[in-house]
Amino acid sequence: MSLRYKNNNKRNYFLVFLIIASSGIPLFSGNDLLNILLFLYSIIIANFKGIDKDPKAFLIILFFLLIEVSQHFLHGSYSYRTSIGTFIKLSTAYFIIKLVRERFIIYYINILYFFSLISFLFYSLTFIPGFTDIVVNQIAPYFESPFLDSNSFYKPSPSIIFYTFDPIALSDFRNSGPFWEPGAFAVYLIFALLFNIIKEKNLFGKKNLVFMVALISTFSTAGYIAFFIMISGFYFFNKKVSHKLILIIFVSSSISFYSSTSFLEEKVKKNISLADQTTSSRFGSALADYTLFIESPIVGWGRGPKRYGNREVFSFGKDQHRNNGIFILLATYGLLGSLFYFFLFYKSIKVINKFYKYSRGFSLVFFITILLLGFSQSLFFKPFFLCFMFLFLVFKKQKQNVKII
Repeated sequence: MSLRYKNNNKRNYFLVFLIIASSGIPLFSGNDLLNILLFLYSIIIANFKGIDKDPKAFLIILFFLLIEVSQHFLHGSYSYRTSIGTFIKLSTAYFIIKLVRERFIIYYINILYFFSLISFLFYSLTFIPGFTDIVVNQIAPYFESPFLDSNSFYKPSPSIIFYTFDPIALSDFRNSGPFWEPGAFAVYLIFALLFNIIKEKNLFGKKNLVFMVALISTFSTAGYIAFFIMISGFYFFNKKVSHKLILIIFVSSSISFYSSTSFLEEKVKKNISLADQTTSSRFGSALADYTLFIESPIVGWGRGPKRYGNREVFSFGKDQHRNNGIFILLATYGLLGSLFYFFLFYKSIKVINKFYKYSRGFSLVFFITILLLGFSQSLFFKPFFLCFMFLFLVFKKQKQNVKII
């Protein structure tokens, strides 16, 4: 392996780590300066490497900017800063994808594998009396963002980059990994499983077993349900007769497990019952944003000052809290933006499936699984997820006898 290749490999790992970190690791996420630096770094490297610019990427970025401009004419109060932020986020995702290309999948799997192994260590140590207090009080303060707004509604949990000590999660013995809470860790683990199933064409490889154990330790309701759909889809689209029998057994046992486990069925019922009382419920959040969506169904309200539908919001509080990613996207970009976003997302999934010559039907399983995860978390405009609007541009038909590392 040449020195140049090794250097490129390190750089690519660093870029993919940053795109993941800026999407959910407390020190990095929501950091405008990091987003700007990552944008400048990726565009400088891309130009230095002489990477050709795809006009389709320009049109995708332009499409969302035009929606934001149209929101200005319909609702007023245009935010140049918001549109600049949209341009930076989308452009960064595109240039990083152009730099790492199809190896993005492999880098992501390996990074999540590392995160999972590290999480086992810290998750185990949290059971030792006094350990968490020492880390939270004496070590974690060194990893707080210097750009943290003390008046912000959201207070990040203590973190040491590779592990987050979410107080609520710790009290319930849940594993947050490096992300802001256990449910978020479950989301990124599901992605790692989906990618690795497609790549390896195998459910029970070494890395997948590690991902599964990590997923179990999150005790995430949405994560477990997504896992159920993913495994059911894996067996459903497998042609072996024995796998059909496994599917029947798995579905039957999963339904029984769901009904008999408090944090699954009871939690879902509780979320539904609270739908008209609080937006902390996924269904309540969906209901609040659906109300906004039907007031501006074509282009939505945008990400700027008019996000809450011509209602002046001077301070962000619990009434503005949202956690249902699908309806957040609908309220933000309307049908035009949401359908285009999910069209590109699904297109990328199909191209990845085709690249690795995996079951065509699994693309639909992948997509449904992600929609379910999006129903439980605000995901779709985080940098990692924006990459799916451009992945289809870099995955080409795999040549025979070419090993993808």
